[in-house]
Amino acid sequence: MAPLLDLIDLDQPALEGQRRFISCWVSRGPEITFLVDPGPPSTATDLVARLREMGVERLDYVLLTHIHLDHAGATAEVLDAFPEARVLCHDLGRQHLVAPQRLWEGSRQVLGKTADVYGAPRPVAADALANEAELMAGGVLTIPTPGHAAHHLCFVHGDTLFAGEAAGTFM
Repeated sequence: MAPLLDLIDLDQPALEGQRRFISCWVSRGPEITFLVDPGPPSTATDLVARLREMGVERLDYVLLTHIHLDHAGATAEVLDAFPEARVLCHDLGRQHLVAPQRLWEGSRQVLGKTADVYGAPRPVAADALANEAELMAGGVLTIPTPGHAAHHLCFVHGDTLFAGEAAGTFM
């Protein structure tokens, strides 16, 4: 049976042009359930509520294409709701999940008001971090795709590619 794949929009009504601008994917299958890029902290409550409405009772993984606020900022909140979930991101991003202060300060310098609206990320426990071998055992392939961020990853599960911002802005 093919997994159920749903897109969840994470609208930012306080920011002009950010309706259907940030989204995350949830893949629900008999063997593995995962979320790709849970979005910013400001949308975490709505995201968890939507997951519950969809009947998601178990989340095995939170997959992060990169650790920018709009993709990974809500990770700690998702883990609060699904404490059994494991998180996978590029090795270069792990330190920013565990100790996000530098990420937050840099985000505020670059994004200004947008960062304030997104909200400050909370730390993720180091023991919640997964490795690629663990993920591959669940049938998910990790592909390094530096460009938008040096720590950018894409994920492949079955015939689905989760590309994050691999084709997005390059700085």
